[in-house]
Amino acid sequence: MARIAFWVFFWTGLWLGAAQATLVIEAAPADAAAGTEVHDDKAAQPAGEAQTEPYAVPQRKYALLIGIGDYRNLNPVSNTKNDTRLIAQTLFDLGYETQILLDLTTEEIGEAIAGHRAKLERAGRAVSLVYYAGQGAQIDGKSFMIGVDFENTPERSKLTGEGIAVEPNQEDLVEANTAGINLFFYDSSRDDPFVASDSRGSLQLAALAPVKTPELNSLIIYSASTGQQALDGANPGAQYSPFAQAVSKAVATPGLDHSEMFRALRNEVIDLTAGRQVPEMHDAMSVRFVINPGPPQDEPETDPKSRAATALYRADSGRLVPTYEDGSYALLIGQSDYDQIGDGRQAWRDLPSVKGEIERLAEVLETVHGFEVEQVLDPDSAELEEALESFVNRNGVKPNARLFIYMAGHGVTTERYGNKVAWFVPRDAPSTSPLGPFVNTALNLRRIEEWSEIMEAKHVLWLFDSCFSGAAIKMIESRSGEEKKDGWSVHLHTNPVRRVITAGSENEEVPAESRFTQRLIDVLAGAVKLGDGTTITGQQIGAFLREDIVRYTFKQGLPKVTPQSDTIVIPDEEGDIIFRLEPQLVADWQQAGTGR
Repeated sequence: MARIAFWVFFWTGLWLGAAQATLVIEAAPADAAAGTEVHDDKAAQPAGEAQTEPYAVPQRKYALLIGIGDYRNLNPVSNTKNDTRLIAQTLFDLGYETQILLDLTTEEIGEAIAGHRAKLERAGRAVSLVYYAGQGAQIDGKSFMIGVDFENTPERSKLTGEGIAVEPNQEDLVEANTAGINLFFYDSSRDDPFVASDSRGSLQLAALAPVKTPELNSLIIYSASTGQQALDGANPGAQYSPFAQAVSKAVATPGLDHSEMFRALRNEVIDLTAGRQVPEMHDAMSVRFVINPGPPQDEPETDPKSRAATALYRADSGRLVPTYEDGSYALLIGQSDYDQIGDGRQAWRDLPSVKGEIERLAEVLETVHGFEVEQVLDPDSAELEEALESFVNRNGVKPNARLFIYMAGHGVTTERYGNKVAWFVPRDAPSTSPLGPFVNTALNLRRIEEWSEIMEAKHVLWLFDSCFSGAAIKMIESRSGEEKKDGWSVHLHTNPVRRVITAGSENEEVPAESRFTQRLIDVLAGAVKLGDGTTITGQQIGAFLREDIVRYTFKQGLPKVTPQSDTIVIPDEEGDIIFRLEPQLVADWQQAGTGR
């Protein structure tokens, strides 16, 4: 049977003179198992040298990379071979003996795995990495890799009889390398191929299922979560899949252990696909494995911006630990210029101060707290919905992220049948009379509960600088119990929270010139000292704004305004959102004079 396979032969002229990795050229996987001489390449430890790692990483490193794209009877996948070459080059540069096999038949996939197993058995102890890019399928909870020669068929028995089962081959490789490290990367969709069909009625075979708990010291990474499609490219004309790009970048980053490496590649895929694809990991590692050893760059202990962005705290062990490994993200929405409705009159007066408030808030979040900030000014109803949905979809899926969502503009509370509903008013909303057209345009603030429930992000803070916004909290069942202690609390840093802070209560109109936002900026910039002066919690911010604004309006003889703060959605054991104040960043902000 003719075989379409090759081993990075065209790289030899470029690399063999300088690289220390082994480059093997063979004709077939079966031959590879029998014909490759294995050399003992373990480096001797100098006498008396202290062991710097608790686990001695194996010196032998083998990578098997299979890319299948030009299917004879199934839909082709254009980027799989490019992806395989990209990952191979990345691993070759890290010293892996790298085997690339392209467009294999089902039989040849089996031979390739058998050859890799034989290599591991001879080595005795190695780092083994297997990467598969191509069509796959999930049948009754079992996963299959699909060879280039597979015949399209609606019969499940055809696939289960002729596909390459993932789980037993995976187990065989781990068994052959029980003393080593076993890494598996699968760039394939994970939906059921018998659910959908293309226009010709043929099956879309593109799925890999989760497997049972992996063996010790093995790591399994899927390019997509169960039920998701794995994209062949983030954009039309893309040369690589989002997963391959992310794997190459994360693996090449020095100093990341296996958990950090996965977190980096997962977030990269989420960003590249706008949340449409979320990688998944099954971790059975009993040791900390660094795939690319080297000194970490930009140690957070010495970088004020990194310390602020991740809100480093001191754990019980005394070690500084980042709270927000997945990043800090802010969405700032401001309604300033409202449309003319109907006969040319405006249903809602303009709020000219909002734009400047948004800009100052963005500056303090970016420069003092390391947030990635998005600003959306004067959205209409559709743009408002799209901005919120997009932000939640992209960043809400990051488990250790901090999200800050701020909305300034007109708000209103309506009441029907004894039920009060709070609304945020977009640019194009008509008046509330008649009510029907208004409710079809305005944003029902009960949506914040829906978004808060689906988000995985650790800490989420919603802030509303609008009239009658306190009704948003009353509409949703409060979850907060006793007040938590402020300061360096592991509990606050590690447990999730969904906090809401509003500029006023459900029956109060807030002034157009917002003291609420200005005092919020003062707190975040360190101009107001709360707690220990090094960290600020969401609870502290809410309590301060309430006390400050109630006192101010009373002294000025203004209508009463009472900011509200509460938590929603999380049933018990809430943490709180944390803001770490770095003296250098605070000083730079104050010196720049951007606070007012």
